[in-house]
Amino acid sequence: MKIMMIGCIVVTHILFTLNACTSTGDSRYAYWTNSHHVDQVFTRWNKPDSPGAAVVVLKNGSIIHKRGYGKANLKDGMPITSSTVFETGSIAKQFTAMAIALLADREKISLDDDIRKYVPEVADFGKPITIRHLIHHTSGLRNWEVLFKLVGYQGELTSGQVFDMVCHQRELNFYPGEDYTYCNSGYLLLAEVVQRVTGQSFRKWTKTNIFEPLGMKNTGFCDDPATLPKDRALGYMPNKNGGFREIKYAWAVPGPTSLFTTAEDLAKWMNNFTEKQLGGTEVVNQMIQQGALNNGTTIDYAFGLVIDEYKGLKRIQHEGGWSGFRSVLVYIPRHGFGVVILGNLGLGAFSPMPLANRIVDIYLSDQLVSEKTQVGSQQKVNPNIYNHYTGRYVLPLFYSRPVNVDILKNNERLFAQMEGQPRVELLPISETIFRVKETDIHVTFVRNEHSEVEEVLTRFGKWKTLLPARKEQSISPAELKKFTGDYHSRELSTTWTVFVHEDQLRAKHESREEIQLIYTGANRFVGDRWWFQQIEFSHDDKGRIKDFKLSAEDGLVRNLRFEKSGVP
Repeated sequence: MKIMMIGCIVVTHILFTLNACTSTGDSRYAYWTNSHHVDQVFTRWNKPDSPGAAVVVLKNGSIIHKRGYGKANLKDGMPITSSTVFETGSIAKQFTAMAIALLADREKISLDDDIRKYVPEVADFGKPITIRHLIHHTSGLRNWEVLFKLVGYQGELTSGQVFDMVCHQRELNFYPGEDYTYCNSGYLLLAEVVQRVTGQSFRKWTKTNIFEPLGMKNTGFCDDPATLPKDRALGYMPNKNGGFREIKYAWAVPGPTSLFTTAEDLAKWMNNFTEKQLGGTEVVNQMIQQGALNNGTTIDYAFGLVIDEYKGLKRIQHEGGWSGFRSVLVYIPRHGFGVVILGNLGLGAFSPMPLANRIVDIYLSDQLVSEKTQVGSQQKVNPNIYNHYTGRYVLPLFYSRPVNVDILKNNERLFAQMEGQPRVELLPISETIFRVKETDIHVTFVRNEHSEVEEVLTRFGKWKTLLPARKEQSISPAELKKFTGDYHSRELSTTWTVFVHEDQLRAKHESREEIQLIYTGANRFVGDRWWFQQIEFSHDDKGRIKDFKLSAEDGLVRNLRFEKSGVP
């Protein structure tokens, strides 16, 4: 029960089966020994018929480990090295944020400027969205990937197409500054600000003002799918029956993504956190300044970077994933220690953050605090309360179909078990809040006035919260018919048809596959696609169904309204 409890189990097993290595004796021998342990971490990908990863480890300005594992291109057998060029997904955001920080430092813009000062095409939502809101993901804008799925678009995407979609939004997920929700749309607009203020393309300006000053010779944004770097790694996903299939790169959306770089170049970038060669102290400090909500709550997102802790050490980090690629950058400023992992296997097939954690464990084992001190303390509660929580829940998952999660009571203890996975224990923090054992994943049972559980919320760390899990409910085919009809989104200018097939509610679009809908009570359904995760129908004052509101991508799109045709 988490952004993926599957991921929780995998990560937990990785982290807690690691035997950390302690450095002793001559430092050169210790570094060689540690490199050997890093090699072992990546053994499963270091094969002639497998994609893999480039890895660089940095210590006090020097690279102490650099190596490639697996193949960059399975067709011609090109090996991965630390200088192989990868697409890096959201690693791009920190460079977009640096561009904004540099322009602010040069007094070309203010972080508190309304985005419409530079990009008037953005809708007026009645409350200004500032550049600062976009930087920290507190704008309330919807993430654009779901919107393209809902209109049925399939094919290459350019910045211009995405820009038009973002500017066509007419409602927000929340008022600016009220919440924090990751949003690629905001970083697209930041890249547009750079272009309009400087009069140069984002690709050219970042090359001249960021990459060249830092000596990042093999790094740059791609703004045209026809001009992808030569000899780059290709992205892959595993086939069900073995082997791998190539994922064609069909995006050119610089700002939130579309950055091509190498592990060695990213080591130069990490050095700047300490050396402050680019931007100086003020700009670098700005880069790691965390955002705040309107109520004063500090969030963990800074300027394209997440600021958190790992086993007692402050950490600067960010992950990326896009079109068959996964990446992570981790920097521990106290020890001048950094890890870069660039992989050419996609989401669900390769998880770089747990691997980066293992590398930190290997090199800094004597500097880390026990994991047990990093999580909330267990409390004693009356186990009879658990009887209210047991049952089967339907959990919508990002990039996956919904799954069943069973909440079980055994020997006065509470457990969760996702289908096909081992069960995990839920430790009580209070009567309604539990922590998944040996993780920082929290589960909250939301009860109504009758003590019945209405939904289950799952949170990772401080901020990442999934859409709620709810119990599947029975409903007759006759009752399902009241939901049928055509539903139109004015914002997207697209229509979905809801109908009954084989006693099950479904939704279809002229350009997309059918969506199966599972009833979870109170006019709410869970869809079987990550971009159609949950919908909730509402009535007019005459009791007629008038619309549904869709939420998807774990809340990155919330309450997108589709109005029922024929209802005045």
